Amino acid sequence: AIGIWLCSPVLSMIDTAAVGLLSGTAQQAALNPAVSVTDYGALVVAFMYTATTNLIAAAVQEDKDDNATETSRPKTTTTLITGLKLALLVGSIFGVILGTSGKLLLKLLIGNDALDPTVFSAALQYV
Repeated sequence: AIGIWLCSPVLSMIDTAAVGLLSGTAQQAALNPAVSVTDYGALVVAFMYTATTNLIAAAVQEDKDDNATETSRPKTTTTLITGLKLALLVGSIFGVILGTSGKLLLKLLIGNDALDPTVFSAALQYV
């Protein structure tokens, strides 16, 4: 369970090192705000994997308890399909929000207008 919490910072350090070596300091300076915007957004929708896991576990138990032979789908399959549809919908909405309001979110995160336009445009590309 601790690996989930360590994954994002470790991947962020790897990204920062690679961008710093290959692209230069302006790109490296732009990476952190962009990663922060996407990480914060991902934390907002992090409830989905927990909720889906709990719903699937409950559906598996209901399928085990249900001894009747029905011709309909098992509850596990129906719950999984519903979870996948919800993930597609929420992911699409998340992508649209990031795409349309990325500039505003970056300005709110950075907090001032004294930022180099090169860094800001690079950060906007990362989002």
